[in-house]
Amino acid sequence: MKLRDKKPALILIDVQNAFLDDEYWGGNRNNKDAEFICGKILSKWRELELPIFHIRHSSTNPESKLNANNEGFQFNENVTPLTGEPVIM
Repeated sequence: MKLRDKKPALILIDVQNAFLDDEYWGGNRNNKDAEFICGKILSKWRELELPIFHIRHSSTNPESKLNANNEGFQFNENVTPLTGEPVIM
């Protein structure tokens, strides 16, 4: 059975610039290449034309790096959604 026949979807959750700030999050990320790896998977999913969903955390706290007014809110450059790819907040 081919992957497409299993009706898979790629769901990228909170792959945002804020998570690149190790000090802010305590400095103990277990996979410092996560964004790069997500980007590689995303590229393959696009190539296969399979469903993709981007989920972005949006904090209501203006001090949070994940607040929409802060740079950390933006998607990491490795996984920036293309036009037409759903973004859920």
